[in-house]
Amino acid sequence: MRGKLHPLLEEALEAHGGHDRWRKFKGIASTIRTGGKLWELKGAPLIPVPRRATSEFRRQWTRVTPFGEPDWTMSWTPEHVEIRAGDGSIIAERDNGREAFDRSFNGQWDPLNLAYFNGYAMWTYHATPFVFGEPGYEARDVAPIENDGETLRGVAVRFPEGRPQPHAGTALLLRLGWAAAPTRLYG
Repeated sequence: MRGKLHPLLEEALEAHGGHDRWRKFKGIASTIRTGGKLWELKGAPLIPVPRRATSEFRRQWTRVTPFGEPDWTMSWTPEHVEIRAGDGSIIAERDNGREAFDRSFNGQWDPLNLAYFNGYAMWTYHATPFVFGEPGYEARDVAPIENDGETLRGVAVRFPEGRPQPHAGTALLLRLGWAAAPTRLYG
């Protein structure tokens, strides 16, 4: 049983179908096409082909396929990331993948860094804002800001102890945005 939700967070959850409805599902799958200069800057260019990203809501877990080669799949949890071939053999794996990142601007990524980033990012995209209504997350008001002539209300969310979060410290997220393809919730 969860406590009372922050009013702005509750409004956001209701706008997306409501927290109670979301809790009925086990996870979500979406088709993604990744591109942009970030991957080249990190030394990990991606071929812009459609990929299937599947995430579970009750635990931080994501799978993306294909990843690298056409029959490869990556799977991610905060504790472990791996890349497997279609026959199930492990191509590469790493425990504590977050610790392996060079977070500098010019830092280069190996395939497991890329897999960790993809898994974490897709889980965050899939689970936000719903996960913020789960036990252990704490929300509080932040001052409204002006953006392109629009006043935006804000909420700061503290993640539960031990749960990786997108940014250590303070970050401002206006929107999670992407060109959406059909998604499938599963329960």
